[in-house]
Amino acid sequence: STFRRHISMSSYIFTLSDIIICQSVCRRLLAIRKAEYMAKERRSAVVIQTLARSWISRKLLEQKKLRKAIWIKQERRMMSASATSIQKMVRGRIAYFDFVITMVSIITCQSAARRWRSKRRLNVLRTQQRECAAVKIQAIYRGFSRMKCFVITLCKVITVQTAFRGWISRRELSYLKEEKRRIENEASIKLQKMFRGLSCSMKYSLLSFSAVELQRVVRGFLAREKFIIDLANVILVQSVAR
Repeated sequence: STFRRHISMSSYIFTLSDIIICQSVCRRLLAIRKAEYMAKERRSAVVIQTLARSWISRKLLEQKKLRKAIWIKQERRMMSASATSIQKMVRGRIAYFDFVITMVSIITCQSAARRWRSKRRLNVLRTQQRECAAVKIQAIYRGFSRMKCFVITLCKVITVQTAFRGWISRRELSYLKEEKRRIENEASIKLQKMFRGLSCSMKYSLLSFSAVELQRVVRGFLAREKFIIDLANVILVQSVAR
């Protein structure tokens, strides 16, 4: 089986290599044919491009000549328009310089007037600020004295509240202690009652069990005695009858 497998694998590999070689040869032939066809197409395209470029060059040359003539006419018009624009710009610049000088003079006068008004207003504000500062200092001192009185009163109130709350807390603590003692006494009494009831029930159960056992033993003894007597009587009657 191993030899046959080896022979089958070898034949499969040879067959596969032959197929691959045939495929590569066919692909190479197809590639060569396609390359030749593409070379022909490329030569045709180059000829067509050469003709098209020559025709485009002639058209561009004609358009360039036409544009040059139009550009010369436009240049003459632009020269006259440029001269007019230069005159307009020079006149505008002169007018702008006059406007700037006038504005600088006006701004200088306004700044001087505003400086004088600012100094006058500053003196008035300083006077008002001194007066406001005095009023504010008085208000701060009065507020401080009021706050000091309020803090002292608050401390006294807190001390009174602390003493009253301590008295209430001590009173509640004593009441809670008494309540705790009462609850403990009631709990101990209840525990004693439950323990006594449990001991009594256990004693009763033990006594009832003992009485039942004693009754069972006595009844069994009496039954056995009666059975023996009856058996003796039966035997006696049988012996007499025989």
